[in-house]
Amino acid sequence: MSEIMSWDKAVDMKVKSSDDKDLGKVQSITKDYIQTKEGTVGKKYYYLPKYYLQGYDKDHLWVSLTKNEVKSRFEGEKEPSATFEAPEYLQRKATVTKQYPDFESNIPAYARESVIGTGVGGTAKTAKTAATTTTATDATRTGIGTGTRTGTGAAAITTGATPSTPSTTTPTIPESVAMSWDKAIDRKVKSSDDEDIGKVESVAVNYVEVKEGTVHKKRYFVPKYYIEGFDGEHLRTSLTKSEVKDRYERDSPPTESEFQTQEYMEQKRRVDSTYPQFLHGIPFMAKEPGVQVQTEQSGEILTIPWEEVIHKHVRASDNEDIGDVERVGNEFIVVRQGVASIHLYYIPKSYITRYDGSSLYVTVPSRLISAKFERDTEPTPEEIRMLAEEDASRKET
Repeated sequence: MSEIMSWDKAVDMKVKSSDDKDLGKVQSITKDYIQTKEGTVGKKYYYLPKYYLQGYDKDHLWVSLTKNEVKSRFEGEKEPSATFEAPEYLQRKATVTKQYPDFESNIPAYARESVIGTGVGGTAKTAKTAATTTTATDATRTGIGTGTRTGTGAAAITTGATPSTPSTTTPTIPESVAMSWDKAIDRKVKSSDDEDIGKVESVAVNYVEVKEGTVHKKRYFVPKYYIEGFDGEHLRTSLTKSEVKDRYERDSPPTESEFQTQEYMEQKRRVDSTYPQFLHGIPFMAKEPGVQVQTEQSGEILTIPWEEVIHKHVRASDNEDIGDVERVGNEFIVVRQGVASIHLYYIPKSYITRYDGSSLYVTVPSRLISAKFERDTEPTPEEIRMLAEEDASRKET
């Protein structure tokens, strides 16, 4: 078992209390807490402050509280407010951070058989004992990792057997991934038309929750596969702000059926084929460049900012509308045509001849667009080079 696990991997894991009771599955993760859901009909929600987590084994996350303590303190429809400033919690946080400096980013492995600490006035108890016996002050145990602990409350210290030292190296993230999903929390989000949507509040299995505003708050539950990437400053969605508001502004997450629509399954297939590691993290995307157009009449080169080009119409040389610009890459534009039946055209920028303020025009007739430019994934550099050379030859003749 890996010695550490990033927080985003905890989504959908089962959670156990210190007295070995089920607390449901992790639904979402924020900067301060994990939300778990127990039950399917009579659902119960628990908002557990992160630093009460002891660690994970291959099957569960373990918390340092009994189930009764969790229910009495953290069961509810909304996250707790004052918990994070309570002296007892701050002391626990300091103790955990001292032992696991990387705890903010990663969850340490947890050996269930180890001694996990004492309550005030109590004696050290093993985790096996804790599974059947509890004290009134289990909430104050440090209880992370392995080793024998002495002392009382959250200030318990490690003595005797030396705890296993988790690696402080962050789990390897594939090169195509800019950052793991849990790192998206608190990041600003932009729509495809460059409008501010708010900041990421939490991350769940299928969506990210975005909160906009401070007084009049709006909540958007944006399905993950509509997140295009991270540009170093913002997460960017493939939806306009109007689309986000119309479809995902609400007080509760999307239903399971909303992730099964034909449109969303097609989006998922397209993203997975381009970024196979998408579920492991968010791909990096450079801030999109503009489009340079050399006019055929005067030879003048015009530079059009990418945000002005997004969602503009694209017309073939016979003036037929072939779709709208969905994305601008370094070497090509992506044109999306259709709603139920979607076609994506990756058109090299060299094929663009002019822009009239509402449409871009390309040099290929509509009957040839699909054969030349339609594909399921981004063209390779070699394909782009061949298309560009073909266009150059056409211009010379």
